[in-house]
Parts: sequence; structure tokens; C-alpha cells
Amino acid sequence: MINSIWIIKNSGQNLFYKNFNKTTSNIDNDLFSGFFVALDNFANESGKGNIDSIILKDAKFIYMNLDPIFIVLGCDRSEEINGLKEIMADIGNLFLEKYGDLEDWDGKLSKFRDFSNILDTEFKFEKSSIIRKSKSSIDENERKLKPRNNIAYKIVVIGNPGVGKTSLLNKFSKGEFDSQYIPTLGVDVKKHSYNLNSDINASFTAWDVSGQKSFKKLRKIYYPNTESFVILYDVSNLNSFEEIDRWVDEIKPYARKDSIFLLVGNKIDLNGEKVISPEVGRRKASELGFEFFQTSAKTGFNVNNLFYFIGEKIRDNNKHLKLN
Repeated sequence: MINSIWIIKNSGQNLFYKNFNKTTSNIDNDLFSGFFVALDNFANESGKGNIDSIILKDAKFIYMNLDPIFIVLGCDRSEEINGLKEIMADIGNLFLEKYGDLEDWDGKLSKFRDFSNILDTEFKFEKSSIIRKSKSSIDENERKLKPRNNIAYKIVVIGNPGVGKTSLLNKFSKGEFDSQYIPTLGVDVKKHSYNLNSDINASFTAWDVSGQKSFKKLRKIYYPNTESFVILYDVSNLNSFEEIDRWVDEIKPYARKDSIFLLVGNKIDLNGEKVISPEVGRRKASELGFEFFQTSAKTGFNVNNLFYFIGEKIRDNNKHLKLN
């Protein structure tokens, strides 16, 4: 059921908000800040006119990117998202019909003052018939939207600053490596699809969260509903290895019963600088009950194997991911 709608300026300013479900609790500031970060990342990748969804903690959002602004719907259940994307398309078309593409918009909020009345007149959100209609078409919509033999999952990659989290994801998703270290501020979100085998296409959303201690509170927003946690350390940096237990303590309260945990020693291309041997890393992973990998985001060693392993484990172990 739709519980809220926003119009949000791409700078993060809230232009319009209406809550249709008075019992819905307000979103706390940290979650809403995290939502803006994720929305900005997704929109940059998807482009103008795209309709997509974001799930953060217990909040579900469907958004449409109109370049200078986003239209965002909040809903109650994840299974409603596909059905509500049709409603979002209708809202987006109505918005464009009323306001145009906003290329010459002066940024003044008064422009959208009457949009609430338009929505009430055209959509009557507070009447349940439109919700039942979208809900009844969910199965049909899913068949249209989901290709056969698809699985989708969420990964969170964590570890100390500088261990190579962003580089690892970029190497697998883009085949790129940048030797210049640029710290992730807050969170970086990546979507990637790949052929798991001849029959199955896998896609994941990877949340590359900042390892800086100042972002600890923000990081916790992204931990729930994660299929796989990857803790990364730098084999040439003893401190990054010694901090593993701290990372484990941080994620464990948010893990699901079927979450897959991996401990990964990165930068094994630094032959003369290694201080953590494979044996030590493997022993630590065994103590934690984690899977163990060694990788090089620079050369690509074992990077593909790591992500293919995650996809195969999720395919085999998670019954909630239906294979179509």
C-alpha cells in the first residue's frame, strides 16, 4: 500500500511531501540521509526517466528520475514494488504533462504548490481500489519484468579505509582498476548483472560502505536484508586484519539466518609487502565460520571467482530467491 509521496530536488531538498497512512512512523533522519545518498547514486547510473526501487531497513521506495527532481513513492511491502511502478509511470507522465521537462525551471518551490490537489483528483490514493488493483496485478507484472532464470541479491562490502573495497567491485563490474586512492564518503552503490552459468543470469546490488569510523551510524542503515557480507582486509596492512573482529561485531546483529559471510584478503599482488599469510587469513576465517578468499583488485586474480561463488551459494542456499 502506498503510504507517502515526495518530490525531492536532486540536491536533497524536500519540495513536496504527503503521508497517506497516518499510522506510518516517520523516517528517522539518518535513514532519510542514507536514502538521499542511495538515490543519487542510483539515479546517476540509471539516467533521466528511469523508474526503480530502493529498500533501506524497513522502508521501501519507488522513484522516478526527472533530472532536476525525483518523484518518490513509499510503500509498505517489498512485493508491492513491481505493481506500483506502473502507478509511478502514470504519476511521472502526469507531472511532465503539467510541468514539462523542467529544463528552464527557476528552482522555486511554488511551482509545485497545486500538485497535491492534482494527485488527489487523478489518483485518489486514500481510496483502496487503486491499491487493490495494483496488488492484484503483481504476479502478472513480475512475469513481464523478470526474465526467465534470474536471481537477484544484495551484497555489503566492508572493511577498513584503503583495503580496496571500491576497487574490488569496479574490477568485477567494469573490469577497471584505478591506482589512485579516493575514499568512499558514506556509501557507494553499484548494480551489476552477469551470467552465472549457461542457464542463470545473476544481478546484485552492492553497497560499498565507508570504513571511516565517523560513518558508523550511517553504515548500519544498509546492513539489514543482506544476502552476503564481504569483510575485506589488506594483506599488507596488519591493522586492517586486526580490525576484523570489530567489523564482525558491527554486522552480526543485522545479519539474516541465511546470510553468507566471506573474509577476503586483498592486494596479494604486493608480493614484497605482505604481512598476513594465506594460512593466517584462512585460520581466521575458519574461527569465524566464514568462507575465505584472497584477491587482487589490481590484477583481477580471483575476483571473478569470488563473485561467482557468492552467486552460486545464494542460488543453492536461499529458498526465498525464486528461480523463474
